[in-house]
Amino acid sequence: MTSRARDKFRKYKSGNEKKKKYLKLQQGSFERFLKDDKDNKIEKVGATSSTSNVNLPEIVEQNIVESEIEIVDATSDVNLPEIVESEIQLVNADVNLVKNINKELESFVQTNEKGPICDVNTTFYDWSDPGNWLQLLTNTDKYDIVKLGPVRVENYDFPITIYENGQKRRFTANNYHRKLSNSDLIDKKWVVYSKVKDSVYCFPCKIFQQNKQNESHLCNIGLKDWKHLSEKLKSHESSKIHFQSIKSWMELNVRISKNLTIDKEHLAIIEKEKNHWRNVLTRVISIIHYLSKNNDAFRGPSDVLFTKSNGHFLGAIEMLNKFDPVIIEYLK
Repeated sequence: MTSRARDKFRKYKSGNEKKKKYLKLQQGSFERFLKDDKDNKIEKVGATSSTSNVNLPEIVEQNIVESEIEIVDATSDVNLPEIVESEIQLVNADVNLVKNINKELESFVQTNEKGPICDVNTTFYDWSDPGNWLQLLTNTDKYDIVKLGPVRVENYDFPITIYENGQKRRFTANNYHRKLSNSDLIDKKWVVYSKVKDSVYCFPCKIFQQNKQNESHLCNIGLKDWKHLSEKLKSHESSKIHFQSIKSWMELNVRISKNLTIDKEHLAIIEKEKNHWRNVLTRVISIIHYLSKNNDAFRGPSDVLFTKSNGHFLGAIEMLNKFDPVIIEYLK
């Protein structure tokens, strides 16, 4: 049976008929996206290739030129002067940055021309502020702190603490003294203030009673109760812990002044090593300042001492090695 009887009474088209109609509509749809001139050129080339000699290089060259023209037309909307101007601004910004760095280096060098570039009194830790002290002090740390002594903070705008009831209080320099009944003032050298922690400490107790359990905040975390500060300082001054710390402080201070500490040889070696590295850093920083001031290159093709073309920095080190005992000792 070539055709089904039920198709005679069908009101709608079958799926096969719809598919055929869709394929018929899609015929030639791809050709709409092709340009007529290119189709004509392809047809002409195909027609003449079988009958005559066609100069293919000329056709290829012509197509390349036309494609380049289309690319230029597509990029004609780009504003080239704005791009060039933005690049120039970036270069100017880099130049200004280099100039500012050179100005800062020159000002730093000028401020250090009258005095030493590296301060020989600087230490690895700021022992002048008890807020920077380590939680566990070694014997060497205690030696350095006692040798420096308590540093008193004066002529300083102490920060104000606002309490819950709205009262405003702060530390004052009057707490460094104790007023007697006859109006005499006794200097309390053991009271030290920390700018870092905004707290008050007992200098000897912070050093010698740090690892021991005690109720006074003056020995560990610091005291910040400004309202009751006078009362707590007075009670701490008469405590047994404070007397023991004062005694240890005075004994160590005397031994340091007479150089009679138990580990004096070890401390002498440490002090000698500190001075040596301070002197080395002084010379290295001096070379860096000189090269920066004159805008000279630091490095060369080689980065090894006593080799050819190793730059200005290493060359200056080699020059100092001829007569400077500090650099001679350093390069051994």
